[in-house]
Amino acid sequence: VLFIFICSLRMLLVLLVFVAFSLLILYITTLVFPDVFGNNNERMKFVMETLHSLQLKTERRNYPVMTIKDFLYRTSKDNADQEAWCICFGHVINLKGFSRVHPGGDFLDHFIGKDMTPWMIISHSKSETALKHLRTRAVAVIENNSNNDLFDMSLLPKMDNSYVRMFFEFVEKGRFVNQHAWTIRDVLETYVPLLVGYPLALWYPSLYWLGIALLCISGSRQGIFYHDIMHRSVFSCAARARRVVYLSSMLIWGFDFNVIGDIHDIHHGFVNVIGLDTAIDMPLLPVDPAHFTVGKLGFPSLFRKYLFAANAFFYGFLAWMVLPFYSLYPFFSYYLSSWKGFLTGGLAAVIRTVLVFWFWEYHSPIIIAAVVGFFYFALIGSLNHFHKQMTTKEQFFESYGPTSGVPGEIDTFVSLQSQTVQNTDHGTIADALLGHFTLHIEHHLFPMMPRRAYNEASHDIQNLLRQYNLQYSVCSQSDAISSFNNTLRFPESKLIK
Repeated sequence: VLFIFICSLRMLLVLLVFVAFSLLILYITTLVFPDVFGNNNERMKFVMETLHSLQLKTERRNYPVMTIKDFLYRTSKDNADQEAWCICFGHVINLKGFSRVHPGGDFLDHFIGKDMTPWMIISHSKSETALKHLRTRAVAVIENNSNNDLFDMSLLPKMDNSYVRMFFEFVEKGRFVNQHAWTIRDVLETYVPLLVGYPLALWYPSLYWLGIALLCISGSRQGIFYHDIMHRSVFSCAARARRVVYLSSMLIWGFDFNVIGDIHDIHHGFVNVIGLDTAIDMPLLPVDPAHFTVGKLGFPSLFRKYLFAANAFFYGFLAWMVLPFYSLYPFFSYYLSSWKGFLTGGLAAVIRTVLVFWFWEYHSPIIIAAVVGFFYFALIGSLNHFHKQMTTKEQFFESYGPTSGVPGEIDTFVSLQSQTVQNTDHGTIADALLGHFTLHIEHHLFPMMPRRAYNEASHDIQNLLRQYNLQYSVCSQSDAISSFNNTLRFPESKLIK
């Protein structure tokens, strides 16, 4: 029996060594020969099908053709019979009754009388459901007098017009194609440290901290990988991405992290827009002069400036609360909103939470790793936003239109996505460690683009910004940290770089 037991252990050890060696060979192969694994051949299928479907509508004799002048009159606030219409892909979309049930929130009313095409592109290009809603709510086509071979974009600012064209050019160039080798690499970087670190932390006291370190690496990589999946840059279909997130997050946490993805989509649509972007609305931390005008609470000025109260609050408490907040938010906002929500999701979350504390000895290493991973994710994300220019939703939507594009103002989609964020110095190592958050301007303009494709797209994006005299802001990581910390101390007088 002893002999069989020793042989079994040896066979298990040989098997583990073989698996480890095979995974190492696989990882190296993805680096050296990535094309061997193929790609998803992403060509924005649902967008193209939607454009085709809308084109078929225009060929019907009873489908109305509307002029811009008529559209603006029908949607004017001065019109007693104002229509709840916006424009997307050159068609008039009826928003009546939809804003209240829109999963992303009730902000759609801000687009009445405006063209929302750029926002549709970055949020729903891979969503069959959203684009189906768009097709069914199309009530007319805008007469194309803009000499545009795509569709009428005369209500868009010139730079946003160029952006929409660039999107379709990037589709043709294959910029949105995701290499399967990239996904394999992300899976290995995320879950191999987890599978190795967990038993070390649980069963080998002398190697406990090594196990925790590996789990923390896994947690930080998982945050970046989840971020990619929720942006639909990994899969060609939003529904598939949501299923992956749902199954994995419910299995591990008992909470559906798609809710967090929906919140993050709003952040991307309205980055640094006070009143819409919840990512900049941190409790007790005003980060812009506009926060004081809207009455946001914060630490007394003396405490902020000389005792570093806001900095201590962020690093010592708030950044560590990202995981609990993201876990509890869907529970209170969705699961407790109705009996159906509680029975379908809330009950599972309660049972999962009870099991976590009941078997705390087995869960604690993963909880620690997840909290550290989310702290890391919150920190690297914070370096690109809070010290940059901000606006309010009233200011932005009042000024948004075909004449927008005033230098120094945040009044177009492109300026909103490029002037409220910045890049940091990047290279192979920095990009890998920071999940390509180093190329944050590229990320905000094209969030569905795989992060490893940003370098190829960067030249074209810089040319777009240069064409319209927009700044392409880049600084070192140390300068980004310094600017962020200064903004926490002096939000009422922050200097925009």
